[in-house]
Amino acid sequence: MEKIRGDLVEIERQIGGIEEGQQGLRTETEAAQEELNRFEIRLAESRSRTQFLTEEGQREFQADLAATDWRRTALALGGRSPGPQAA
Repeated sequence: MEKIRGDLVEIERQIGGIEEGQQGLRTETEAAQEELNRFEIRLAESRSRTQFLTEEGQREFQADLAATDWRRTALALGGRSPGPQAA
C-alpha cells in the first residue's frame, strides 16, 4: 500500500511539473496573441488610411493612381507636382 502511495505522489509531482510547463506556454501564447492583435489593428488602420488617400487622390486628380507611371509623369513635368497649380 505504501508503494502505491509513493507512486501516486511521484505521478502527482510529474503532473505538477507538466502543468507548470503548460502555464508557461499559455503565457507565451497569450503574449504572442496580444502582439498579433496589435499588428492586425495597425494593418487595418494603414489599409483604411491608404484607401482614404487613394480615393482622395482619384477625386482630386481624376485619374487611376495605381495605373499612373509616376516616374515618367514627374520627368515630363520637370519635377513639378501634377496637381492643380496655385495662381
